[in-house]
Amino acid sequence: LFRKVQESQCKIPRATVEARQAGYRNIIKEVLIDYPGVVTFDPMQLLCDAKYCYGEKDGNILYKDDDHLSVLGSKLIAPALKEVILSAKQSL
Repeated sequence: LFRKVQESQCKIPRATVEARQAGYRNIIKEVLIDYPGVVTFDPMQLLCDAKYCYGEKDGNILYKDDDHLSVLGSKLIAPALKEVILSAKQSL
């Protein structure tokens, strides 16, 4: 027996997310001009592809509301964030 699996509807266009975050991202760019040594972490590469940003991956809900990651979402980005923190710590 075969059944059709629907593509997840728990996604929004990446362009929508980028537009929503534009003000914040511009402020970060300004700070980095004056303080180029500040280390930043952008989880977008882990939560989005070229077209969409996802609220669900592999059946796991990544957000608990519009802006805050769920425990599973946090676990998804934790390894990459840990690398950034450890790298920054080593360069002190």
